[in-house]
Amino acid sequence: MRRLSWMLICVLLLASIAGLPPRAEGQQAREIRVRMQFSGPRSLDPVYNTRAADYFTYSNIFNNLVRWKPGGTELEADLAERWEISADGRIYTFYLRRGIQFHKNYGEVTAEDAKFSFDRFSDPKVATPNAGDWKNVERIEVVDRYTVRITLRERAFTFITNQITSRPAAILSKRAVEEKGDRFARDPIGTGPFVFESWSAADEITLVANPRYFRGAPRLAKVTFVPILEEAVAVAALERGQIHVMWTRGSPDAIEVLRRNRDIRTQVVARVASVRALGFNPSYAPLRDVRVRHALAHAVNKNDIAIATGALLAPAEHPLPRTPWLFEAQQRGAFPIYRYDPQRARQLLAEAGAPNLRLVLSYPLRSPDGTMTQVLAEQWRRVGVDTVLEGIEQRAWDTRRSQGQYQVTTIGIGRGPDPDELARDLFHSSNFPPGENVGYYDKADGLIDAGARERNPDLRQRIYIAFLKQAMTDLPVLPLAYDAYLAAWRAPVSSMAHGINNDFAADTIVLGGP
Repeated sequence: MRRLSWMLICVLLLASIAGLPPRAEGQQAREIRVRMQFSGPRSLDPVYNTRAADYFTYSNIFNNLVRWKPGGTELEADLAERWEISADGRIYTFYLRRGIQFHKNYGEVTAEDAKFSFDRFSDPKVATPNAGDWKNVERIEVVDRYTVRITLRERAFTFITNQITSRPAAILSKRAVEEKGDRFARDPIGTGPFVFESWSAADEITLVANPRYFRGAPRLAKVTFVPILEEAVAVAALERGQIHVMWTRGSPDAIEVLRRNRDIRTQVVARVASVRALGFNPSYAPLRDVRVRHALAHAVNKNDIAIATGALLAPAEHPLPRTPWLFEAQQRGAFPIYRYDPQRARQLLAEAGAPNLRLVLSYPLRSPDGTMTQVLAEQWRRVGVDTVLEGIEQRAWDTRRSQGQYQVTTIGIGRGPDPDELARDLFHSSNFPPGENVGYYDKADGLIDAGARERNPDLRQRIYIAFLKQAMTDLPVLPLAYDAYLAAWRAPVSSMAHGINNDFAADTIVLGGP
């Protein structure tokens, strides 16, 4: 019956892709179409980075001072050819490469552009949701044309791995931003391997190769990002050659179809620091009682979520990166975890005086949130929680989440491998909405800041274990699963590298067939 349903969906939805162009051949083989992940775009200004659909394009248009090397976990110089860190961990000095040009004749990249890009995080007129990550910055100075110095209020040896390499910290042309104003978000200027060409009425983003890219011109001549929300539609488009690359998650049927097609290559890409979770809003009175939050945790069978999403979501017992030392700490019970125990869930709800609890579980209309929330709602109903599902269009959900308009909401967050990023974004009070701290948690700032200041790896590990002991006891956020996705591609794409931060690096694509 499930196979029949999938086939019926494909037939009914093929009409929505009938207008897409045919598969590229001949001279057009250097032009590819990529499924935009996993919704329509909102802003191509990185300082407003909030959604996957936008940042899927960032690494193609922009560069940072330092970046994670595509396909690995190694840091490498990007626009900065080298950098220095003071012994006390407070002063970071970056020396820029000379001669790198912004797109469309906007001139050479200078330290003034870097300072301007970073100053935007503290500009109230910009009002970036990522401002909290930069509150530790005391001042930014232009030393000379190619040198920028950043002084922190308190030492943080995580500043490069977390803030400098982050998507919002892309280096922008000061001149372009000042000239274009709000239009920059739909007409961006960067330094990357591809140049922005157009944003269509259908929300397709088209980029063309940058022949002056300092690492060399990319093999592709053109990349078009196509928003396709439905998994069935995306799979059908790939099979018909109307797109050439897609990523999917949360749909066993889509995974099965893709793996069965001999013209399509697939690869499961695990992400070491990508977590799916639930945030509990304390503005809803019943959720202020920690017993209610613990009850909801014990009512969740995370294995059911993994099964429902095609085994791409692995159960998670904590919200920090998957590292061996944290797994060992988990195994020895160094911090609380919540085993599936519906009887304990009912007992806690009764103790809290909430045996007939009613919850609204909000989520964006994207994969795999819909599948996850259906599983969660059914499990909570089994312990007596009247659960109402509220699926919201992506743009509207972004707005509501940023304003705290939810009771319980899904979270999908991916960061680098250092634990500071996830801890800070999800649990530090500087990141209340519109930041990622959707549980409005403010009881772990000291531990999070201490972890960033500490240079000794063993001491840092102890700090983050202490943080987990507190955060998992208070449980403002319930970790559900570690994310992975299935990358799928067909001719003319032969291979590609996958970014540590879920980034799509089109300049790594090798052409040559399936």
